[in-house]
Amino acid sequence: MALGRSVDIAINHDPDAILMHKTNHPNTLHLTEDIFRVDLKKYVKGRHVALMWASPDCTSHSKAKGGETP
Repeated sequence: MALGRSVDIAINHDPDAILMHKTNHPNTLHLTEDIFRVDLKKYVKGRHVALMWASPDCTSHSKAKGGETP
């Protein structure tokens, strides 16, 4: 939204994260999938992609690794 346009597609493996994003961005296509396995060409349908934001999963650098929290 900071760029003055909406999000076209949101992808996340976590259903809760998708639900939260869907609440804030109801007109976005939401995919509950692994970003490394999704076939993006299927959803882009040959259109030019001007910007793609991809972030690494948090399991390698945060408490989300699945370990116990103190």
